[in-house]
Amino acid sequence: MSKGQAVSLAVSLLAVDFWFNRKLLSVKVIAEKIPYFALALVFGIVAIKAQASGDALRDFAAYSFHERIIFASYSLFGYIWKLVLPLNLSALYPYPFRSNLIPGYFWAYLLATAAFIYGLYIAFKNDKRIFFGLAFFAINIGLLLQLIPVGSAVMSDRYALIPSFGFAIALVFLGEKLIKKFKLEPFALYLVVGYAVLLGILTAIRTEVWQNSLVLWTDVIEKQPKAVIGLNNRGALYNQMEKYELAVVDFTKAVRLKPDYSEAFYNMGSAKKELGLIDDAIRDYKMAIKYDEKIYQAHLGLAVVYDEQLKFDQALAELEIALKILPDYTEALTNKGVLLGKTGKYENAIESFNKVLHFDPNNTSALVNRGFAKYFLKQYNEAIADFTQVIALDPTVTNAFINRGLVYSALNRTEEAVSDYKAALVLDPANSDAYYNIGFVLRSIDKNESCLAFKRSMELGNKTAEVYYKNNCL
Repeated sequence: MSKGQAVSLAVSLLAVDFWFNRKLLSVKVIAEKIPYFALALVFGIVAIKAQASGDALRDFAAYSFHERIIFASYSLFGYIWKLVLPLNLSALYPYPFRSNLIPGYFWAYLLATAAFIYGLYIAFKNDKRIFFGLAFFAINIGLLLQLIPVGSAVMSDRYALIPSFGFAIALVFLGEKLIKKFKLEPFALYLVVGYAVLLGILTAIRTEVWQNSLVLWTDVIEKQPKAVIGLNNRGALYNQMEKYELAVVDFTKAVRLKPDYSEAFYNMGSAKKELGLIDDAIRDYKMAIKYDEKIYQAHLGLAVVYDEQLKFDQALAELEIALKILPDYTEALTNKGVLLGKTGKYENAIESFNKVLHFDPNNTSALVNRGFAKYFLKQYNEAIADFTQVIALDPTVTNAFINRGLVYSALNRTEEAVSDYKAALVLDPANSDAYYNIGFVLRSIDKNESCLAFKRSMELGNKTAEVYYKNNCL
């Protein structure tokens, strides 16, 4: 279901009143409908605003009214066809053509709409039961036909649930009439059972598509090769799976089909960054911003790249833009704090981390980094408090133990420092920094233990440990 369908449900009550032969224009009937229509109005506004927050309304506005009528006819035919014989189902049905590029055969769908309207008229004249079913179907499917945009797809299978009740009612009573008219009673049971078995088989086959998101979006792309949302979503999944080459392939296809697809450009930039294609990543992030000035994630992506290139001023500028768009963007605030810390502005860094914690009091990343900034300012007790809070929230944060160990070491609380470093090694046995810190804190207390720790850190690739070990332990 969708928020928009709440609007049509209110209108459906009129069809129910017709079924029960109630006077539709009576004061009582009208009065009892007022609360439902008020709720319908609220849900309608919510649905339109929800679509306006994305690209759905902007994209749909590119189509003329006569094109929308064709879409409505195409969708109506599609819903009816798939309700009768649910083949080639898809989780997403994109608009089948771009504006001003209407294939000639699409005009034929207007005939299907005319036939449906004529069927409504015949049913109204001859069979109230069939008319009720068709009217209930028409009312509930009406807002989904994209005359008024309430979604970014021309059809959605899930929206057919409630309309299908009416369609099924009409189908049952129509089937009854046809069976009697053509004297098919001896075959009726076989027809119904056979149809039910067919639907059961198709349902079982279809459920396999929903086993996970990757299978789902792959199915969408196979059936709807021009479904840019499907390409973008599968690409995003590939990013999560660290299959960046496959992700880039999907994003590239998406932006070829929709050259202003900002989200796909952003996701492609993130994939290319992970592949080390930094210049390409920067270009993709900038393309995302070109087509959507409010895509704050792309500004963060640029900031991360500039930070890695040691272009701190440019990185900070991008973070400020992201935060201007979304002031409570905690990831950008955290990155800003880290960046300020790198440039030695620890007080400003702490202010940034404080803002993160205002929005998200249990943000362990902000707490760890704030504690580290306090360590550099020699606010040791406050730093210990931050690291201890992190450990209480999530005992698997290795850096919390290492950083608290650094503070204990600065306070000459050697045993507590070593204990924290060893706790870090339990979580991450290959952490060279923990071994190095153990070696450093024990260098004047237990040389043998210190050298063993430096050696292990060196073996794990720590160059500073290697220098110390060669100069002091051999």
